[in-house]
Amino acid sequence: MTLALCTMLLAVTPAAFASFTEIDLSSVVNLGFQNSWFINGSEFTPILGNTTGNQGTGIPFLVANTPDTSGQGGDNNFWFGLWGGPSNQLVGPPLSVTIPVNVAGATTVYTLADNTFGVSGNEEFSVTFTPAAGSPITEEYVGANNTKDYNLNCATTGCDSTPNATYWFIDSSDDQWLQVVAWTLPGGFGTLSSVTINQVSLGDGAIFAGLTIGTSTVPEPASIALLGAALVGLGFLRRRIAR
Repeated sequence: MTLALCTMLLAVTPAAFASFTEIDLSSVVNLGFQNSWFINGSEFTPILGNTTGNQGTGIPFLVANTPDTSGQGGDNNFWFGLWGGPSNQLVGPPLSVTIPVNVAGATTVYTLADNTFGVSGNEEFSVTFTPAAGSPITEEYVGANNTKDYNLNCATTGCDSTPNATYWFIDSSDDQWLQVVAWTLPGGFGTLSSVTINQVSLGDGAIFAGLTIGTSTVPEPASIALLGAALVGLGFLRRRIAR
């Protein structure tokens, strides 16, 4: 019994426990759904604040809801990569934004984003992960791979599948959505200093809504030893009762 319990202990004790750090984007968002002429109404209202969407991913995001200061009115919820100002929200110069993170032990970065319109196979925007020490890592958002039009529009990528992204929120009334991509950092990446979103396409603007950092916490040796001793003691007690 003791051997079985020790074997079970090794099986159920993970090397690390995953946890999430949701990043507040209130200082970088430049576009809101209620004050934008190309996002339909208020369909994204249910995801404001800290939620896990409605598609069962379990990944939390902190979606911003901050008063607009640019003159377009309302509140801002998303960072838009081609924002051209209150009078021309859909077309502008490609933008870039760097979000300070400073999370130690980062293992996975979760980004909540899609884009307007979209072209299959086109690099729409990129994401760069900068460590406190070492070289940055840049990954691409590619149409019909890990991003597509946020709206069901079959003239663009809205009807395409995205094998490397997962639906996080869907508003079925107007067929609008946001998808999550999980970016796995290399082992020993260390402290994630910042994340940069860089608009690449001149016609398909990034809609960036959330950033969450996954970390792994290794259990303390003393805690594992205590659990092991308890299980061994339980096995000994069971043997005595059996006699």
